[in-house]
Amino acid sequence: MALHTQPPTLSRAEAARQHVLAVTRDYRVAPRLDYRTVAAAEGPLVVFDDVKFPKYYEIVTLHLGDGSVREGQVLEIKGRRAVVQVFEGTSGIDNRHCHAEFRGDVLKMPIAEDMLGRAFNGSGRPIDGGPQLYANYAIGQDTRAMKAVVGEEALSADDMLYLEFTDKFERRFLQQGAYEGRDIFQSLDIAWELLRTFPEDMLKKIKEDLLRKYYPRTKYVENQAADKKPPPQQPQQQQQQ
Repeated sequence: MALHTQPPTLSRAEAARQHVLAVTRDYRVAPRLDYRTVAAAEGPLVVFDDVKFPKYYEIVTLHLGDGSVREGQVLEIKGRRAVVQVFEGTSGIDNRHCHAEFRGDVLKMPIAEDMLGRAFNGSGRPIDGGPQLYANYAIGQDTRAMKAVVGEEALSADDMLYLEFTDKFERRFLQQGAYEGRDIFQSLDIAWELLRTFPEDMLKKIKEDLLRKYYPRTKYVENQAADKKPPPQQPQQQQQQ
């Protein structure tokens, strides 16, 4: 008569210990695979060792020792070694302070008719000096996606401005009600009000004469007050007897 024996089981303490060993061996999960295994950096390329299941063209977010964040993509895979092209260059990247998150996804860009004929860099940001309003919105969307990966505390002051602008732009400029009778001048007023989210020196795509005329808030308020001021009343003529 055959005897059926139960397979050996681990205690809760032993299972917890094995789990900790598994997720802290060369990488950690928080929430994506995060590596501190830089083997070499030359030109625009960084080599990572002991990478678990890398994928071609996978997007990688690199965190440098000075707090800056860069992005790249996997170009070559040799076993557990991955060669990553860094879009912004590899200066400042070392094997002591730099760590990278392999995000498990490829680079994606939203598509719209406004993108036709435009030029973008490897990160999907416009580089052709196109419209300031939509260029800032594109950067804001990219910053919003980066926030979802690295968290708000990792963003710079400029990144926070782009986030603020993007939220306002979608709420006030894009979401026009079906029965909202807004003319072109009202849309321009809203656009300039949104652009004032940024300091003047960050609005590089607008001509200087237009910035001097429309950017200053005091002049904008004065012009608005002048437009709303009622015209002077003409003295009433005495009625002829």
